[in-house]
Amino acid sequence: MVAYFSIQSDVTDRRALEHRNRELQHHLQEAQKLARLGRIDFNPDTRLLRWSPEVFDILELAPGQIRQGFSELLSFVAEEAQEELRQRIADALAEGTVFDHEFPILTSQGHRRWVRCRGMPERHVTSFRPPGTWTIQDVTVYRELIEQKRLTNERLKEMVADRTRHLEEANRSLEAFSHGLSHDLKKPIRHMVSYSEIARSAMSEGDLDAARHYSAKVVAAGLRLQSVIDGMLAFSRLGRGALHPSRIDLALRMPEWLEETASSFSTQPYEVIGIERLPTVWADPVLIQEVSCNLMDNAFKYSGMREVTRLEWNACPLDDGWTVSLRDNGCGFDASEQAHVFEMFGRLKNPANIEGDGIGLALCRRIVQSHDGRIWAESTPEHGSVFHVWLPCEGAKSAVRPPSAGWSGSVQWTADHTARASTVSRTS
Repeated sequence: MVAYFSIQSDVTDRRALEHRNRELQHHLQEAQKLARLGRIDFNPDTRLLRWSPEVFDILELAPGQIRQGFSELLSFVAEEAQEELRQRIADALAEGTVFDHEFPILTSQGHRRWVRCRGMPERHVTSFRPPGTWTIQDVTVYRELIEQKRLTNERLKEMVADRTRHLEEANRSLEAFSHGLSHDLKKPIRHMVSYSEIARSAMSEGDLDAARHYSAKVVAAGLRLQSVIDGMLAFSRLGRGALHPSRIDLALRMPEWLEETASSFSTQPYEVIGIERLPTVWADPVLIQEVSCNLMDNAFKYSGMREVTRLEWNACPLDDGWTVSLRDNGCGFDASEQAHVFEMFGRLKNPANIEGDGIGLALCRRIVQSHDGRIWAESTPEHGSVFHVWLPCEGAKSAVRPPSAGWSGSVQWTADHTARASTVSRTS
């Protein structure tokens, strides 16, 4: 007798689950490829790693080209990032927290890339052991975009800082200009008042010739005032368009400017030589007059303690332009003060009884610089000062100019002043 015993079970559900698992695995692999997301599986029993194909792609290796060990993986980490990476892994294992870190690597082809590595440590008895699965993603493009954004933000910050600095400079210039305008309006107004008083006194005494003479001076001072206002308002725009340069014969115009300046020091004997040496320059007539008068005014003030104020003009061609110099016999100043001579409100430490508000020379510098020129000074205490102004010739390139601080112009001074230069003087 033969008997058959059969046990059958329905495996449809199991097969369906296996099929679904294979589909999910396939979709996961496709997603990893699209995201350039690699996997590293760690077997805690064998202590072996298995890299997914994406890991080899990120490292620019052929699958199976090297041993899939942890030390081999770390060898691709950039040297400067290895210590931090080891510390972050140690912290994650000690605390059981998610490891999530971005760091640079060098591929087998020498290319620098950034990767993001994630993993969750697994609890093992009373401690934690390395994650069973690590994910590694190439985030180089993301990091490059972040770096570009950072650089763009830095450039924007620099632009904002630069514009803020320009605004602050513009505000300081505006304040300096307002003080400078007030400074240069005082002199012609003072002359107008003084000449008017003299003219009134002459009229009361019946001296009509003197009255007419000083009335003419009042008119001249008024015209001068109008000219100063027009010139300073144009200069306030601070652009080259505000300048109206022309050829100015300094030898011809300087005596007039000297007389105007000397009238403010009516009791001070003076001697001026070298005016005939002065050249014809290319400059704004009103503004260059301001420079000349301010320099002479400064020379008169700082040589007031001398029996006779001596001023010497000189000039020489230099670097496609002219260097015009004025030497005085005043009290001079120390080299340590040179940097402050042309600052707004800059005042020297010399005699405190010398009047002044530290504006004239600062205004001279701004006017000269607006002409693409340069102004500087040389001095020795108790042995006078020399002020130099370099102006480019008509049509000269602005880049052609004397060197900056510390440069001394090669102005040749005449040894025998009386033999080679005519003298303009006034005695008490």
